[in-house]
Amino acid sequence: MKYKKLLDKIINDTSVSELEQYVSGEKKFTLRMTTSEHRKELLETIIPKLIIRERKDIQITAEKWAKCPLLQLARVRCRQKKLNLQDPKYTDTEETKHKIDTYINYHLTEAMREIINQIGKDTRSDILKRLFASYTRHIKAGHYETEDF
Repeated sequence: MKYKKLLDKIINDTSVSELEQYVSGEKKFTLRMTTSEHRKELLETIIPKLIIRERKDIQITAEKWAKCPLLQLARVRCRQKKLNLQDPKYTDTEETKHKIDTYINYHLTEAMREIINQIGKDTRSDILKRLFASYTRHIKAGHYETEDF
């Protein structure tokens, strides 16, 4: 593989975790792929810039999702069902944190699916559409924790 192909592959086809593995030394470039100057350039300039750019993109996407009316409405639905959506504590083990995150993601996804299905085919869809529009206005106004449904 030539350096240009490798560079294109690294920029377009790898995730942040794979890039971090290259930087930490868990993954290595073979001699066939690069020269020592190329490896130095990849490890010191190109890959750190890519990681920073990817993290910024992920953070922007996460902020948009956090303010998304559908997700906020799903949180309200979960609270109405009395589901515990508390974030994991700092003292929890990694396994416990993973279980809590999985539990939260599953219930939020189910609530969003229910909302989307109701908007599409329910007899109450007009009422739900109005509530969703009302909730969208609250989100734009900055009232993220409203429960006036």
